Amino acid sequence: MSDSAIAEHEVGYASESLPGEAQRCLKKQKLDEENQNQHQKGKLIPYYDPDELTEEESQRYGKQVQESQGFDVEKFGSKCPFGIIMPVVNLQKGSLLHQDVTVCSILAIRAYNNDNGTNYQFTEVIKVNTYVCSGLMCFITFKAQHAAAEGDDSPKIFQARVHRGITENKVMLCRLKPN
Repeated sequence: MSDSAIAEHEVGYASESLPGEAQRCLKKQKLDEENQNQHQKGKLIPYYDPDELTEEESQRYGKQVQESQGFDVEKFGSKCPFGIIMPVVNLQKGSLLHQDVTVCSILAIRAYNNDNGTNYQFTEVIKVNTYVCSGLMCFITFKAQHAAAEGDDSPKIFQARVHRGITENKVMLCRLKPN
């Protein structure tokens, strides 16, 4: 097929798209751009494709993201909508994802220690939520405790948001879990 025939074929194919599908694609592109803009500003917004969740699910999802900042978000049935924060279920110790999340947790607690003059050490992952964004944004809840006997040596629960990027990891947030 010649280049002009391919171009005609592609144009013809694109023009056969349903108006609703074209609108959905434009809406998704706009949501993607807004999500990227907010991500670059360090903000977390409840992002999802409204066509993939019911109205009730959309409202529940938005409320959960706002209240927990992405750390406590439920899974919505068997769906896996694009761009939505989802819990990782059955995180198996020793799996590649578990190893990656452990590394991210260690990086996060090191950043916390540097910022707060503390000496906590990572002990275990409790749970993880993620969404895809030029890698993986991980919302990790984990335990850590003081390295030396410094008074209260019981483990503390931390929350970290770590961008597991394609070429590097970046700690976006690490804090003690709010009550």
